[in-house]
Amino acid sequence: MGLNTDEKIINDFTKKTIKSLPLELPSDSFTEMVMQRIDSKSSAKTYLPLITKKGFYAVFSAVLVLMVISVW
Repeated sequence: MGLNTDEKIINDFTKKTIKSLPLELPSDSFTEMVMQRIDSKSSAKTYLPLITKKGFYAVFSAVLVLMVISVW
């Protein structure tokens, strides 16, 4: 169930490599830039209903007509 020798070598190498990398910090204006992108993206989308009011009334009327015709 343990790691074989190749996997141990790769695992040790990966751990050493990751530990030797310096810690990267974002710039001071990072948050402001992200928030500006979010604001510009969210204001660009406008959602439209799948069925408009006229379409809803047309479907409702058609169903109502079919129900009346089926009763006769």
